[in-house]
Amino acid sequence: MAPTNVRAGRVSALLAGLQSARGTVVDDFTATDAGRVWSDAYLDDVGPLKSDPAGWMTSSKMATVGRYTRPRPINGEITAKATPTLLEWLLRSCWGTFAGGQFTYSPYVSEWLTLAWAESVVDGAAGKFHRVYDAWIDSLTLRAGAFEPLSIEATWAAEREVAPLNITDLAGVTLPADPMTPDDKNVFPGRLVRLFRDPLGDNEEISLHSVEVSIDCNVIQEWDMMRGVFLVAKGGFPGPRVNLSFEAHVSDETWEVLQAAIDDTKTIYRLTAHAQAPFKQLAIDFHEMDFEVEPLGHEGQNCRRFRAVGQAQEDSSGNLTVINLS
Repeated sequence: MAPTNVRAGRVSALLAGLQSARGTVVDDFTATDAGRVWSDAYLDDVGPLKSDPAGWMTSSKMATVGRYTRPRPINGEITAKATPTLLEWLLRSCWGTFAGGQFTYSPYVSEWLTLAWAESVVDGAAGKFHRVYDAWIDSLTLRAGAFEPLSIEATWAAEREVAPLNITDLAGVTLPADPMTPDDKNVFPGRLVRLFRDPLGDNEEISLHSVEVSIDCNVIQEWDMMRGVFLVAKGGFPGPRVNLSFEAHVSDETWEVLQAAIDDTKTIYRLTAHAQAPFKQLAIDFHEMDFEVEPLGHEGQNCRRFRAVGQAQEDSSGNLTVINLS
């Protein structure tokens, strides 16, 4: 018999939606705070885990009754364009509440996500549709280069899932109209991503080549016997880990970064990015930044690019990282 419905030469889609409450799966992906993500890649942990089959004392072979399905944590990854809408959704999940253009860190998960994968964006095409819910973005990485827009990579952990459904038979589920075009296609060009040292004082701009911001909120996944799921929660101590790394052209400002590292002098760094249609600004302040610097030197006749990686730390006023999107 020939293969049927081979999934080649078609476009699939990632949809996301912020839930009204824990345990409430999103059914309408045309509602506010829901829709298609401008994703480049998505990993959806659909398959079960199986035990190592047990043998028997009376037989040298493995018996079929010795193999069973094991409970598994539900995890996955997202790679996407960092549009303002997606940044807001994922930071509300990962970091905390959002009001007045500013995110406020929360020590617990304040908003849960439903993530859905549709095998086809074409109405009526054969395929499957799979949702996970009570999901939380546990780590998030932003990257930008001189000629590359700001991108986002995120890992997620979820407590529950809905069994895969036929995409042609989604009773009670509303999808965006064919071909499910993302509503937000506004990107942050790499040429408009800037980094400043001591923005409240010297306000020195660093001549960037590329930059990366990583946030790790320390996921906890433990089997909850009472509810029969893998619990998903934010870990406590040491709290969120926020790193800033960059490549830059060697300049007086990069020597200042190195000198501060030698002197063990910590200060604020500010990363800004601008989307243009409509205008949106992302601004992240990293407090008490302390950098490690890679070896300097030259490659050919030019100075080797300056490379540094640092970590934000809490200052005496309780500030760690301040994130604004307005």
